[in-house]
Amino acid sequence: MEFVVGILLLLTFFGLAFYCIKGHNLMIGFLVITIAWTLLSFLGAAFASPEFLADTAFYADGAPKKIIDILKSAGAPGSAAS
Repeated sequence: MEFVVGILLLLTFFGLAFYCIKGHNLMIGFLVITIAWTLLSFLGAAFASPEFLADTAFYADGAPKKIIDILKSAGAPGSAAS
């Protein structure tokens, strides 16, 4: 499923480029691609394999981390973001 979502993300990106090259409204293109990528990310998280989810930084012990824990760790000393 991860590969399918990745391919769909690439297709939507090239679709946006084609849409813009044709001279259509860029803001509408950004709106559509934002909605599409949001839906694809939810779809990917819903159907991703447990092995894939275990390897991501946003999941701990098979359950999603809380957003506040992710934000706290992002600014912690010694983290990659600081």
